[in-house]
Amino acid sequence: MPSTFAEKSRSRILRIVLVALLAILFALATGLLDGDSGMNPAALFSAPWPLLANALPGLLLALVLL
Repeated sequence: MPSTFAEKSRSRILRIVLVALLAILFALATGLLDGDSGMNPAALFSAPWPLLANALPGLLLALVLL
């Protein structure tokens, strides 16, 4: 059964959303495991850059492995 363009684009969008959600979850998990008071997941809304910078090496490695 041939898939249409709409099905292919929906599948691609779902994959992109899944990867983005997993990246956010990974950033929050690394902040939680870090243990520093400035790296807790609640800091995502007040100062997101340190939390994202903490998770950046792992995110880059995950993107390379994809």
